[in-house]
Amino acid sequence: MLLEERYVDFICEHNITQGQFLLLYLVYKKRLDLVLKYKQKFPTDDGTMIGKRWVEELFDRELLIKKDNKTEIGIKFKEVFCNKIDTAEELLA
Repeated sequence: MLLEERYVDFICEHNITQGQFLLLYLVYKKRLDLVLKYKQKFPTDDGTMIGKRWVEELFDRELLIKKDNKTEIGIKFKEVFCNKIDTAEELLA
């Protein structure tokens, strides 16, 4: 299916973990409730969802950005993954 292929392709192309991808996707969908649920079920030593090192890597690669003291999705994630997923979801709806 198109969505699964995009998911795996994005992870492989950008050399990120599944946890990193999940964090990006939940931030993109603005699902802080699910980020908190994940953190409660799988706590890390530093209190982040996937570990500070992995979060910092997303910022270093500009997949996550800080804007007005808020964490947002970087243009790379939006352009490469989200625009294609949104189009696919619209076609399937």
